[in-house]
Amino acid sequence: MNLIKRVIIGIVFIPILLWFYYRGGMPLKAILGLLTVLTSYEIIKMYENKGVKLLYFNVVSSFLFYYCIIWSDIHALYILFFIFFFNGLRDVLLSQIDGATQRISGALLTVLYPAIGFSLLFRLSSFHDTLIPVLAVLIWITDTCAYFAGTTLGKRRDIFKCSPKKSIEGFIAGIVFAFVAAWFTRYIDQDFYTTKLVILLGISAGIMGQIGDLFESLLKRDFGVKDSSNMLPGHGGMLDRFDSLLIAAPALYIMLSL
Repeated sequence: MNLIKRVIIGIVFIPILLWFYYRGGMPLKAILGLLTVLTSYEIIKMYENKGVKLLYFNVVSSFLFYYCIIWSDIHALYILFFIFFFNGLRDVLLSQIDGATQRISGALLTVLYPAIGFSLLFRLSSFHDTLIPVLAVLIWITDTCAYFAGTTLGKRRDIFKCSPKKSIEGFIAGIVFAFVAAWFTRYIDQDFYTTKLVILLGISAGIMGQIGDLFESLLKRDFGVKDSSNMLPGHGGMLDRFDSLLIAAPALYIMLSL
């Protein structure tokens, strides 16, 4: 039953997402803003599992921070300062000393992690209308190949304490297939998908994407949860679905900008 739910959600969810990724503009901006809110909310709930109570106001702050990065870098800094100041001031006024550093740092993580990832993902659309869907597909290929290579060939496991089942064979296979798949992007637009961009896509999807997955696994293991939420039956939460993109997209955007 769980597998059926997973397949059904995948069949419905993936084409819709790819349409938003390709469409760009306001529709993409809106859906990524919604995802920023949902993933921020999931992080707050995971903190509660650890006994750390964060303000739900931070979800709104994450949403504002996301749009500020898109529209104005300097205003994003203003929002960031306000988040830091307001969360610290709350503990000062309420004389809440124990756990103050966890609450302040948790508030910043709640805002920065999703908002930076999704906003820089949106900015990728300015380079080419196919770049975001291509990156997403490459990450799916990486995850799939890493999983099957790990389950069939994986012998050296427990190299990452945050994800004991992940094997070095699966990790390497994910990187290799990411670069192989990235090479075929040249058939989309040879003028844009140059050899340099193919290499950057391979690094982003194959290496940074897998690191994004490991980073979220690190958080979940510390929070003591299996999934970020049960928002998507059979798939876990939104953060579980976009953890790779939240690291791969900013990495690709920064490399292209530099």
